[in-house]
Amino acid sequence: MNLTLRIKRKYFDEILFKNKRIEYRDVKEYYDKIFKQKDDIKTLTLHYQGQRVMQCQVTAIKKITLSAAKKLTPHEFTSGDVSFSSHVYAIFIRAPKLIRK
Repeated sequence: MNLTLRIKRKYFDEILFKNKRIEYRDVKEYYDKIFKQKDDIKTLTLHYQGQRVMQCQVTAIKKITLSAAKKLTPHEFTSGDVSFSSHVYAIFIRAPKLIRK
């Protein structure tokens, strides 16, 4: 199963150049429904503004506390453009491949 998500260009580039290996999503009803089948999600397609598109392999999806996420990637939670609740979904990814420029 493939999951497609929109992200900011900054994070798109960080994943593409392998500086970022975890994508986070806030725990909300929408993502709760999607991640109920998390064991079936094998690939993640990421895009920003429908222009550049990449595909990654998903190694794991975990529901973790925000404090644990901050320990994994503290730079993402100090940038000011995140507004997560007390828990987040961490999508662990590898092998990013650009499929549309």
